[in-house]
Amino acid sequence: MSGSKIKIALFNDTDFRVNIGCRLTSQGLKQQILDAFPDAEITSIGFNFSAFRKEFPKPASAEGYGLSDIETRLSAAYGKDAVDHIAAADFVILQPEGSLDHRTTAEGLATFFTPILTARKLRKPFAVLNGTIPIYEGERSDYLTGLFRELGHVAARDEISAEHYGIEFLVDAAFLRISPAPVAERDGCLITTGARNNAEEDVEILKAALKVCEALKLRPVVLTHAVERFSLYEAEIIGRGGIFAETASIEYAAETISKCRLHIGGRYHMAIFSILCNVPSLLFDVQTHKNQWLERYSPLITLVHPHTDLDAAAAAVLSSGVSQGHPGSPAAEKYVHFLKRAMAEQPL
Repeated sequence: MSGSKIKIALFNDTDFRVNIGCRLTSQGLKQQILDAFPDAEITSIGFNFSAFRKEFPKPASAEGYGLSDIETRLSAAYGKDAVDHIAAADFVILQPEGSLDHRTTAEGLATFFTPILTARKLRKPFAVLNGTIPIYEGERSDYLTGLFRELGHVAARDEISAEHYGIEFLVDAAFLRISPAPVAERDGCLITTGARNNAEEDVEILKAALKVCEALKLRPVVLTHAVERFSLYEAEIIGRGGIFAETASIEYAAETISKCRLHIGGRYHMAIFSILCNVPSLLFDVQTHKNQWLERYSPLITLVHPHTDLDAAAAAVLSSGVSQGHPGSPAAEKYVHFLKRAMAEQPL
């Protein structure tokens, strides 16, 4: 360590993306890092998704696959300075976030986890946390199960991932970013797209949500990634006194969502944001298990499908009066304990 500063290399920091949810969860994680290490100096490194498709000279399973091969992949995925960032760090953290999905190959997984593999080779303390790990089968499941067992300091942000891979569970750091103030007057309906939906699926969600807005006399509040898919409806939404935007600051998003009575859509982190604002969600299932876990975790989440009668579902959730408290202190304490323990234990 240099002086009293702890140098932390945070890989796959999503705080610099347009997507509100990506920023919400990364900012929540960085808050926990600074709570654990108040004098920490965090260097953020992004992930290059094209690295998932890149072919490398030597497969990760090949005999003689070593540090130089890992570093070649690391540079392709996280930039030419990635090795130097790890060498200079006192602690290396990889945040999987939502970057892995069913399309990620075994070779892609080997590339994605190179920051931790490099840190282990260089005998640097490391941790993997705040990510959804898809439920793979066969080669990919075997690879991750074995890798996580070897690494030791791995936590998933949902219990489905944690149970499948036998790793720790730490609730999504998005829950720890902000505690919005209660709002008495709520007249909006937050409408979002669905992660990995196609445009047609998202437009069907919007059309159904607009019908609910009309029936319940709610302002349509479109605040979501991929908002351009709804561009044909922008004038109608604005004409109803609504909002039409792709992004906003975390604080403005909290203020906006707090004025909603309902959320209809498929965005996992916007559903978490809604929970924080005590807004129930009619949440469409998507191609990962994130939303399934969220329904298990919170009484404010109701999973729906294209055939669901949204008018009836909306009436039901709004009449139930269900609420959920902020995870707050216990969850934050678990993060701090996990990070301090990982930092203290040198890799074998």
